[in-house]
Amino acid sequence: MGKKTHVDKDRELAEHLPLLRCECGAEILLLPDLKVMNHAIEVHVANHRKKEKDRTKAAKVASHIRQILIEQLFEKAGELDK
Repeated sequence: MGKKTHVDKDRELAEHLPLLRCECGAEILLLPDLKVMNHAIEVHVANHRKKEKDRTKAAKVASHIRQILIEQLFEKAGELDK
């Protein structure tokens, strides 16, 4: 096996970090600060909302993205506690 590249090392490191993964592929590092985590999630939700032109659809998308990220937040936080 050849020498590991920086990309390989970064991927290995990322596998062990507590990350929230959005269905769009974006990753948010889980931090022990609720205020910071809320801000990071809401910024990401806002990015999804901006992509939708229809206000009703944008609100539904935002709610869905927020829900999946918060669910992951609780799951990951529970795993760290073990």
